[in-house]
Amino acid sequence: MREAQKLLKKHNGNLDSASEEYFGKRQIQDGDHYDRVSAAWDTVAIFLPVDYKKSKGKVEAYVDRRLDLISSCCLPSGADKQDSKPRLLDVGCGDGAIFPKISNLGLDYHGVDISPEMIRLGRQRFPNAKFQVGSFPPSSDDEVAQDCYDTLVFNGSLQFFPDTAGILGQAMACLRQSRGGRIVLSHVEGSKFVQHECRTNPSVAVRNMPTEAQLREWAAARWNAKYAVKVRTKEDLLLDQSIDEQDRANEDFYLMALDVVPN
Repeated sequence: MREAQKLLKKHNGNLDSASEEYFGKRQIQDGDHYDRVSAAWDTVAIFLPVDYKKSKGKVEAYVDRRLDLISSCCLPSGADKQDSKPRLLDVGCGDGAIFPKISNLGLDYHGVDISPEMIRLGRQRFPNAKFQVGSFPPSSDDEVAQDCYDTLVFNGSLQFFPDTAGILGQAMACLRQSRGGRIVLSHVEGSKFVQHECRTNPSVAVRNMPTEAQLREWAAARWNAKYAVKVRTKEDLLLDQSIDEQDRANEDFYLMALDVVPN
């Protein structure tokens, strides 16, 4: 926080310029892709407390509304019939922005992120949430276990994985293999924002958000040996909810889901 304040003063309060200098100091030119992702989000985390202070901890209305819509899609089918709380894994959770929404639904929240600074912020903001610094997919000795989640959510994190179809296939192994579950894919700023991110920061954001056609193709040709996968569109997911006009297009607010049942 102190370093962030010094850089902001140096750059006359310009957050973008200050964070760019900080990231430049930490940039890893020849390292692993995920080292660069971690450095990028550690940089964001250094300056987030400044944003918290300015906004008094509140997010913009459209972000809050979209987080509500995302979280409403995270309840797995038959959740009301389960003996225990449905377990959700937030992959690339950042500072846990979606945690309050998920907690209100009664889900057992677990967040994992590659950025230690983001996890530190998440633990400060939400001390009752379960956060872990780690990569995805988990290693065999990781606390983020396989075969134990009812829902996985990639909210604003899918673009940082080089092989989108591959990582989603690996995510399916984290769902309960006895009955399957749901994988929610979302970005509150939409696919157009991710395209811009990939153009302007290609060493960190490496893939655009998948189209419905791509997801259906992967379901039929890449995942079908192990899983029956139903692709769910935003309209399908939010059938019984009113959707604001500016939230309808995936380029402005991306929301899709995969309902997964092991073969």
